[in-house]
Amino acid sequence: MKTVNAQYNVAAADSLAVKIQGVKRREMYERFLATTGVGQDDTIIDIGATSDRSYEHSNYLVAWYPHKARITAVGIDDDPVVLAAVKDGFLIGTMGQNPYGQAYIAAYVINQVHQGCKKKSGAPYFIDSGTLLISPDKAATYKDDFKTLTKSIVSGFKDKYLSC
Repeated sequence: MKTVNAQYNVAAADSLAVKIQGVKRREMYERFLATTGVGQDDTIIDIGATSDRSYEHSNYLVAWYPHKARITAVGIDDDPVVLAAVKDGFLIGTMGQNPYGQAYIAAYVINQVHQGCKKKSGAPYFIDSGTLLISPDKAATYKDDFKTLTKSIVSGFKDKYLSC
């Protein structure tokens, strides 16, 4: 029996909930194969793959598909488990959000408003703090890359969003 990965799972491997998950995931897998007609020469892109390996069906496509070399997998976010999967080659990368930029840009805007700036007429309400693909070669430097991205966003922020 595999140990429970508390980050992703709270149910024991032999629990009813996990057994039901396994059955349902097997049904989804079989439906995917039947619907798509994917074959051994086709490439499959698995977006949102998890590095969790607690149960046989945690990553059921990777676990069950017989042509594993034809699967390209990408994760989401930069938690340590996902980053480890990128570094060890289980995932080709993961899409990381920019928490540094989210906080920095918010503080920057608050400071600009405090100094008298207003939202520019017609400026969008949505402010994208950026995302990056964290690939194996970027796993050690992606936090610096987020800082560079944030500086780029802030450098044009007043022109795009504010009247000061």
